[in-house]
Parts: sequence; C-alpha cells; structure tokens
Amino acid sequence: GRIFDNTEENPLTITLGDDEVFPALEAGIVGMKAGEVKNIFLHTRDAYGPRRPENILKVKKEMFPSGKELRVGLK
Repeated sequence: GRIFDNTEENPLTITLGDDEVFPALEAGIVGMKAGEVKNIFLHTRDAYGPRRPENILKVKKEMFPSGKELRVGLK
C-alpha cells in the first residue's frame, strides 16, 4: 500500500460517532488514550471501496490551472 494521509504535523480532531471519518478508521481510534500515537491501516473496501467506472469523471483540460503538468495516470 501507500500512505494516503497522515496527521503527524497537524493532528486530526474528530468527534466519534459523528460520521466524520470512515467507520473502519473510527473503530481503530476507539480506546486510544490522549496523546497516544497509532498507525491505522485501511483496506480499500473499508475506505472508498472498489474502483467503479461510474465513479470516474471526465474533466476538460481547460478546467485545470494553466502551467500544471497533465498526463494520463497522474494522481
């Protein structure tokens, strides 16, 4: 896998039970103590789910700021 996000520089503040984060992430947070550091790994099915063609949007090149490199497969 790869790191999607981390909160080392800017700690994340959430309210448990408010549906602010993925349920699997919230489940990993439950029981932590104040100041505790923990790595939580999520499988794609527990985050955004599998890749689905109907969720892919086509956007015109003109919609992006000029001067930015655009190429197929860029993330």
